[in-house]
Amino acid sequence: MIRLIAVSSLAVFMVATATFADVVVLDGGTLPQDQGWDYHTTIVGPLDVSTDGTALTLNTIGMPSLSQPMMTFYRDVGIDPAAGYAIEIRLRVIAVADPHNAYDAPIGFFGGFTSPWGAPYRGQLLYFDEDEIGWGDLSDSTAMDTTDAFHDYRLEVLANNRAFMFVDGALALEYPSYGTNSTIAFGDATNGPYLDGTFSVEYITVGAVCQTEDRPDCNANGVWDFCDLAAGDSADCNGNGIPDECDIADGTSADCNGNGVPDECPEEPDCNDNGVPDDCDIAAGTSEDCTGNGIPDECEPDCNENGVADSCDIAEATSVDCQPNGIPDECDIAEGTSWDVNETGIPDECEMVDCNHNGIPDETDLADCDGSPWCDDCNQNTVLDGCDVTDESSPDSDADGVPDECQLAPPTMPAWPDDVVKNRFISFVPGDLDIAVAYQVELVDSSFFPDCTGVVGYVDIPDPENSLISRVVPEPIYRFWPEPIARVGDCRIVPAASYRIRAVVPTEPISRSDPLSIDTTPSPYPKYWCDCVGGFDGVWQVPDGVVNMNDLMAAMQTFQWHDNRPPVTWCSIYYLMEWVNMADILIMVRAFEGSPYPFCAPCDCE
Repeated sequence: MIRLIAVSSLAVFMVATATFADVVVLDGGTLPQDQGWDYHTTIVGPLDVSTDGTALTLNTIGMPSLSQPMMTFYRDVGIDPAAGYAIEIRLRVIAVADPHNAYDAPIGFFGGFTSPWGAPYRGQLLYFDEDEIGWGDLSDSTAMDTTDAFHDYRLEVLANNRAFMFVDGALALEYPSYGTNSTIAFGDATNGPYLDGTFSVEYITVGAVCQTEDRPDCNANGVWDFCDLAAGDSADCNGNGIPDECDIADGTSADCNGNGVPDECPEEPDCNDNGVPDDCDIAAGTSEDCTGNGIPDECEPDCNENGVADSCDIAEATSVDCQPNGIPDECDIAEGTSWDVNETGIPDECEMVDCNHNGIPDETDLADCDGSPWCDDCNQNTVLDGCDVTDESSPDSDADGVPDECQLAPPTMPAWPDDVVKNRFISFVPGDLDIAVAYQVELVDSSFFPDCTGVVGYVDIPDPENSLISRVVPEPIYRFWPEPIARVGDCRIVPAASYRIRAVVPTEPISRSDPLSIDTTPSPYPKYWCDCVGGFDGVWQVPDGVVNMNDLMAAMQTFQWHDNRPPVTWCSIYYLMEWVNMADILIMVRAFEGSPYPFCAPCDCE
C-alpha cells in the first residue's frame, strides 16, 4: 500500500486511503509531534498518545493534570480560504467520559484554531460524542454511532465560506459561514470536568474543495454537482439533487420554452395546472391569449360567464369598461359595484358629470342647491361654481367660494367735481373693493378718430408721485383698488368721445362687469376743442360748449394754484400731470385761435 504522508513540510508521500490524492497532514502511523504538530495540554507527565503503525490513539480519560486533562494538537496547513478547501479526518471514537457542552468537546476537530483554546473558532468546532456529532455552537447535529468503526469525516468549505460536513460520503451537517486562519486542530478541546475521551485517527488530509473524482459532475464543468448547487452556480428547482441543466439535457425534465428551467418547477407559471408552462400552452396554441399578457384566457376572470375572458371582452369591444376598472360594465352593474338608475346598461358614474367627485351628478347638485357657492352656477357655464374655483378656471381672490366674475360690481360715476366731462381725463369710482379686478377702457365713439374704436387698454396702477393719476396700459392689471376715485389721463383719452369702463377678471373667456359709460368734453363751436370750463360765479362751472377767455383764465388760475382754481384734471391738457404749466396754456391759446386737436390718435399713441 502506498501512502502519501506529510512527515514534514518538505516530504510528501502517496497514501491510497486518503480520498482524491489530498495532501496528508497527519498520518496515523507516526506521532503528531514528529509530523510538525504543536500541542497544548494540561496533562502532567507523558501524553497518552500511541500508534500501532496505522492509527494514532489519543486519551485524556483518567490522565493526571493541573486542573482537568485536555490535549489539543494544532498545525498551520496552508489553507487558502478564498479558493475554498476540503479537510478530511478518518476517526473512530473509543470512549467519552461525558458528552459535549456548548463550545466544549471531549473529542473535537477545529477547521480554524488559535492556541491555546481555539477562539474565535470554538462555535464551529466539530464535536464527537459516542452517539452524535455536531457543531460547538449547537447550530446543527446528527445522530450516529461514532464507536462502531472508523468513519471518514470530510469538511468541504466553499469560497463563499459555506461549509458542509460529509460522513462516509453522506451529507451530515451544514454551517453557513465557516472561518479559518489556516491552522487546524484535533483532540480533547476542553479542561471541563469529565469532558475527556479516547479516540483513534488514521489520517487527516487537506485538499481542494468540490473535487469530482468518483463524484457526479453531470455538466462536466470540473466541479462536483453538489458544490454547483451549494454555491448557487446551478439551480435545482425540482429538489432532486441534480442541476437543472442536467435534468433538461438528459431528458429527465422538459423545457418547452428553452429558458433553462424544468417545466415542472414552480418558477414556471402553470395557471391551468396541466403540467405545461403557460407560455408554452400559448405558444403551442393549446391556450389562447387574446390580450397578449402571457396568461391563458381560461385562467382569466369571466364574470359574465360567456366563455370569453373579461379582458378579451373588453379588448374586442364585446363588453364596455367605461371606468375603466378591468371589469365589464354589465358585471359592475350586476354585482352592485356600480349603479344604473336609468337602466341604460351604462354605470351612472360613466354617464354623469361629477366635477366635485361627491358621487352625485352635477345637475342634481344644481337642482337641489340651497344657494351655497359649492353647488351654485352663478356664471351659468353649466359647471358648479365650486369646481370653477377648484380647477382655477375662475379666480376667487377673496376666497369666499364664489367666482370673482359673479361678484363684479361695475364702476360708478364719482361725485362733483370729478363727474364733470374733461378733455383728456376720465374719472370713475372702482366698483369692487373685495376682489382683484382690472379695469378695461373701451373707446365707443370718437368725433376726431372714428377708426380707433374698440378696447384701447386697461387702467394702470395709480402713480403715487403724480396725484395718483393712472395711465392706460396694454395688459390688464388685476389688483384690489383701495383708491376712492380712479383718475385716468392718457393719450388714449381724447375729447369729443364716448368710453365704456368695465371691471374684468381673468377667466377664459375674460369676464366683464356691466359697463360705465363716460363721455369726454364735446367738440365746442365754432372752435375745434379745448373747452375746459363754463362761467364763474364763485366756482367754475362745467364746460359750456365754447372756447373763450374763461378757459384761459381757469388755466391761469390752476397754473398759479389760485384758491378759485378748478380741478387740475379739467385744465391739464399737455402733460396730463398733477399741475398745469405754460405748455397747457399755450395749447389752449392755440385751440382758442382755432387750431385742431394736436395730439396723436388713441389707437396710435404710446
